[in-house]
Amino acid sequence: MKRRKRAKKRGKPLKDLLVRTLKSRLFQRFMLSLVVLVVVSATGLYLYGLLKRGLSLRHFVVMGNTHLADNEVVSLMGLKRGVSLLDIDPVRLRRRLLKSPWIKAVLIRRQPPHSLIVLVKEATPVAILKRKNSLFLVDGEGVLLERIEQSPSFLPVISVKGKNRELLSQVLLLARAVRRFDYFNDQEIEIIAKRPEDISLKVNGLLIKIGKGQYTEKLKQLVTLRDRIEKIKVPIDYIDLRFRKRLIVRPVKRLGNAR
Repeated sequence: MKRRKRAKKRGKPLKDLLVRTLKSRLFQRFMLSLVVLVVVSATGLYLYGLLKRGLSLRHFVVMGNTHLADNEVVSLMGLKRGVSLLDIDPVRLRRRLLKSPWIKAVLIRRQPPHSLIVLVKEATPVAILKRKNSLFLVDGEGVLLERIEQSPSFLPVISVKGKNRELLSQVLLLARAVRRFDYFNDQEIEIIAKRPEDISLKVNGLLIKIGKGQYTEKLKQLVTLRDRIEKIKVPIDYIDLRFRKRLIVRPVKRLGNAR
């Protein structure tokens, strides 16, 4: 009995302390703040859910693409309609698109309420690389864009011995120079190179020795004198543009040089 009385006496101060704490303004304010926080958080989550559902992706707007179709660009992103715009990570989508050799730059923008705008900058093929009986579209930096079955008539075909990157770079510079002249449109163009100093151009089967460097100037000289060259009545073996300010026409029969 005495122990019980002692326990009651010890428990009474604790009970009084608990009652005073519950009645204190500080505790009441804390509880009120906690309730408000819970209500606000729950309301925020609810409204966020409504907002996500209201910003579902329905439309892809793809711009700047000429080679890749719109659905190909969308497929590269790995994104499907119905996902919320808030869940879309433009940085991740950009990395996925840049894995394609055709895409050089990307800008992605979310357009509420239901659209995603994708602006791409594609690579420009400047030539067709012939390698091991296969044909590849190649850009000005030497990047293989796509394997093709036949050669388009508007692009020069290039053949480079080995995998000499500098030699390929020089050949691509010549290919880009060729495309600047209307004179070469609708003609069968092939560029052959074993060494930089031996870079040659074939126009409808006619061999033109170009050499290294000053490609625009050399081609301009060729185009300027084309009428004189066409007036030559003997079969031409080759034309040599490797010498500065000189154009040499070598007939098949050694009848002398026409300059």
